[in-house]
Amino acid sequence: MNFPEEIKKLRERALLTQTEFAEIVGVAFSTVNRWEAGKARPNIKAMKNIKAYCEKHFSRTAKAKKLKNDVFNALHEIEADAELAVVEAKDKAVKAGAKVAGKVADKATEVKEKLTPNS
Repeated sequence: MNFPEEIKKLRERALLTQTEFAEIVGVAFSTVNRWEAGKARPNIKAMKNIKAYCEKHFSRTAKAKKLKNDVFNALHEIEADAELAVVEAKDKAVKAGAKVAGKVADKATEVKEKLTPNS
């Protein structure tokens, strides 16, 4: 990618118009337009301003992305823990239900034995 494309890509990545980018860098709108058209290149002062903007803006963006990823990871862990808790609760309910069903079957057998004459 050549320099004019890099400048345009940088500006668009920051979601800035040429006018907004020009104000940040401290040049005229037409200067940014000439950079992106390949008709001129930034001077040292403009390059330092571009570098300072990138360091400030894109480092915050990276921190925000990291924070977002950390939050999503934490939410996924909570969701996984909740799913595990549900599975464990269902398992306990099945075991408890089996115990109850076993007690009912025992009682039914006991009642049946009482009602049925001995052979």
